[in-house]
Amino acid sequence: MAQTKGSIKSVIIDSSLSDTIKRHIELISDNYFSAFKTSIEARFFTNGVQTDSIVENDFNMVSWYSSFNDTIDLVAHVGKFETQALLIRFLKGQPRVLFFRAPHDLGGSNYFKVANSDTFTHKIEVTPFRCQLRLSEVPDTTNKQIVYGHIDLESGDYYDKRDTVEKTHKVQMKFYFRSQYRKFDF
Repeated sequence: MAQTKGSIKSVIIDSSLSDTIKRHIELISDNYFSAFKTSIEARFFTNGVQTDSIVENDFNMVSWYSSFNDTIDLVAHVGKFETQALLIRFLKGQPRVLFFRAPHDLGGSNYFKVANSDTFTHKIEVTPFRCQLRLSEVPDTTNKQIVYGHIDLESGDYYDKRDTVEKTHKVQMKFYFRSQYRKFDF
């Protein structure tokens, strides 16, 4: 387990996890990406106060992994109306776990920033304060296997200017996921 800046992060890669995790997922489709139902607990906070939550046993999610140069990104979407997602970035096989936010509008509006001194951007990648990730294996774009996982994450703080800029936001989320390779033509 690694400890950084007061945060606790652990990543476990264990091929025996896939059978256990499969029992927590109902596959809906695997045409272009993994669409599935799973149990989820997600809590959303503003200035430390819980403002919303998702606690469901059959929540619809989608997930995929893709590559660009020497980086593989695995994405598991939590939000339906806005992009809120788990992002696991593998650089040379080493995972970095992030919470990803972006608006659904295509206008490119800049709503988010991680630090108060940052400028607002269209999307952000927030380092978690606390994270426990369990994966059946590291994604491989040559073999294109199915990757199963479980995440328990508390994001760091970030800002969304659609509220007042003085308010910090964060999320806690816990869910199982199934991810498959998807090729993007950039």
